[in-house]
Amino acid sequence: MAVDLGEWVEQWAVIPPDMRDRRALACAVRLQESLAQVKSGSKAPRGGGTSGGGGGSASPASAARRRALPGTLGIDLDAKGVAISLVAVAVVGVAAWWFLFQEPEPEIAPVDLEKSREAARLRRVCEAGRQQVYSGAAMAVDSAGWVVELWLAKDVSGRFSATDIDEAVAAETVSKALGGVPPAEIATTVDGRTAVLRFDGPYVAPFFSTSGRPLFVSLAARLTKRLGGQSAALYAKCAHLTTHDIGAWFWGKTTPHAATALLFASGLYAHPPALQIRQLGKDPLAAVEHRVSSLEPRALASSVTHAGGTLRTREAMIDPDGLGGTAVRFPLVAATRAGRASRALIE
Repeated sequence: MAVDLGEWVEQWAVIPPDMRDRRALACAVRLQESLAQVKSGSKAPRGGGTSGGGGGSASPASAARRRALPGTLGIDLDAKGVAISLVAVAVVGVAAWWFLFQEPEPEIAPVDLEKSREAARLRRVCEAGRQQVYSGAAMAVDSAGWVVELWLAKDVSGRFSATDIDEAVAAETVSKALGGVPPAEIATTVDGRTAVLRFDGPYVAPFFSTSGRPLFVSLAARLTKRLGGQSAALYAKCAHLTTHDIGAWFWGKTTPHAATALLFASGLYAHPPALQIRQLGKDPLAAVEHRVSSLEPRALASSVTHAGGTLRTREAMIDPDGLGGTAVRFPLVAATRAGRASRALIE
């Protein structure tokens, strides 16, 4: 008697655990019944029995076919019994392999369809806004999907810390500084001597208004002073893109430092870029600083004014925030001119 397990083995990996248990139990019962049948059949006389109650004995050929398997508790099995026992061993082996060596199914994170749709909507709105910006209509742009970033750099020996940035942001009370907009989270990225503060949500709208832009520039100047920046830049971009589309304010302790802010924070990420970052080596910021280290104020002023911006040096600028240094500004109506100025600076 044989136990057909072909379909069970094929389906073993896909059936639920409780069904596997029931099938394994059923298999064990059938194997036990088969072994009992083989055992009883081995005791039956072969070649006819004896009359008068005399006991018969199996033929030598039949006896030679019987084998005792190790670990079978002394049960003598013929060829059919051997086959059934081997099948039982195979079933146990397959089950052991399944439970010991199967790889756990990877957990699939649930997809939040509502968030995915909203993210896609914001990308579409922002990209439509970019088209308006590059066509000269920045003042009518929907701020959804945009973020405003303040890029800061210290001198070569300086380092920013996330704790210092959090304290400076808290001290400035950003929502109040931007005209009383609802408070929102400010994401911070610190990379040694550079840091980026990202303003999102309700903080973005003032950047796109003629009344809110000066508030944002003033806030950027105070944060730069608190954090000890050597160069700084304020700009807006689509949250999902790397291009820094709208440059507003670029500052440095000296003219070369201001040029560094313009060339690094705008020029490297302009459309099209003024410089290819891969051409600047392992330390792009140091490469840019070296490139403009001997730049004269009149050269920077020429590039900025021809692009529609303004430049004020320490001697001439009105500085209510006490920051000093050299500042470059671009009005909202000249939203994309920072990239143009940075390209002119290296020509």
